Amino acid sequence: MPPALRYDVRHYTAPMPSGCRWCGTEQRSHGQRWIKGAGMHMWTAPTNEQRLARMKARRASQVGGVG
Repeated sequence: MPPALRYDVRHYTAPMPSGCRWCGTEQRSHGQRWIKGAGMHMWTAPTNEQRLARMKARRASQVGGVG
């Protein structure tokens, strides 16, 4: 029997493009955070690829957005 598909949803909307690389929280309100994939962490700048993907996801989620 194949393994069950599993995914974790962290956000109902795409995080801000400049949010933490690991959890998406903005730098000004981050402090120390714990998440399953990264453990305890401080704010870390997102990669350029993450920024672009977040911008595209936010744009696509807008009413009438272009995907």
